[in-house]
Amino acid sequence: MEISHEKHIYDVIIIGAGASGLMAALSAAKRNYSILIVDKNRKVGQKILISGGGRCNFTNLNVATENYVSEQPRFCMPALKAFTNQDFINWLEEASIAYDEKENGQLFCKTSSKVIVNTFLEELQKRGVSIKTNCAITSIKKEKDAQFAITTNEAVIKSHNVIIATGGLSYPLFGATDFGYEVAKQFGHRITDIVPALDSFLWPEKENDIFSSLSGRSMSVVVKIQNKKITGDLLFTHRGLSGPAILKASLYWNSGQQIQIDYLPHISDFLTWFHEIRQEHTKKTLFKTLSLILPDKVVQSFCLFAGVTNQKISEVSKKDVLKLKSVFKEFVFVPRKTSGYSTAEVTRGGVATKDICAKTMESKIVPGLFFTGEVLDVTGSLGGYNLQWAWSSGWVAGQSIVHLPQIINTGKNE
Repeated sequence: MEISHEKHIYDVIIIGAGASGLMAALSAAKRNYSILIVDKNRKVGQKILISGGGRCNFTNLNVATENYVSEQPRFCMPALKAFTNQDFINWLEEASIAYDEKENGQLFCKTSSKVIVNTFLEELQKRGVSIKTNCAITSIKKEKDAQFAITTNEAVIKSHNVIIATGGLSYPLFGATDFGYEVAKQFGHRITDIVPALDSFLWPEKENDIFSSLSGRSMSVVVKIQNKKITGDLLFTHRGLSGPAILKASLYWNSGQQIQIDYLPHISDFLTWFHEIRQEHTKKTLFKTLSLILPDKVVQSFCLFAGVTNQKISEVSKKDVLKLKSVFKEFVFVPRKTSGYSTAEVTRGGVATKDICAKTMESKIVPGLFFTGEVLDVTGSLGGYNLQWAWSSGWVAGQSIVHLPQIINTGKNE
């Protein structure tokens, strides 16, 4: 779609054609507003398409504020209540989109993420929403008449309402940039510390030398970070640790903090268990005995890390038993860093919510300026929570804009 030079004033201009931008457009379109979505990428809904391995983990049955991290932990509550997970499920069912429930309440499309993106596009087209892709924005200014003037590579477009739905820095290959943060700062908003989240950890050099050979192996573990205890699967990689439990833990991790991992969560008392298994397998070696419950390579690597040699289990000293407990039940390390934005599912941090109205997503500093989705300092855990935040925040923003004539007549953003 080309931006018409005759039609360059809209009720709302949405910057970003991702999850929250598409939902904001649909919400506003149901109120018969004139809407333009602008995106610099060639395709809309890029992160929706890759979510959930291409099947889109679109929400979770157990959405609650404790699933989110923010400077203001309760900021997300009004939006999540205004447009709930059930509201989105109802929308899917009305569109005859089939879905499955996986573990921990996660909901996925039965077929492909494309069905969600295509349904958005069909509904938006029916309602007359204009979408312009491959559109670069060079500046955004607020003029004396309270209109925003947005200069693109094609035209200058104007509106009294602008929704910034540009996302975070994750997945730069799919077009992620800091554009939304820069716009926020331009208009006086503070940006909290931003870091990659829902990401894998990289080993320090010593651990990498020992554990890189375990790449591809998976285990059920319990990860402790700060005051959080996370149960789930862990995956060894050639550079560190990944898997659902690690991705969840990364949401709470700050550089320099230690991670503790219990590789034998089904054994509550390691010392008692070791004593019993030693009595049962007196003639076996330590490695052979531990290999009854753990893969051979895992046993060898962890014993090497602990400095415990292979010997008859009956001859293992008390000191070595305590070393084994420390690596299998209380393994502690400080990640070198996360893998980075190229693999992180989301960006933690963003536009500080203190200066955003929780019920509308509108700036408290600049009337008519809205922020939705990942660009805000609201980050959900693994399992569909971030897409639900995108749907909810986008919906309330779309419900909160006002017609141009109302603004022009009153001079207020009511």
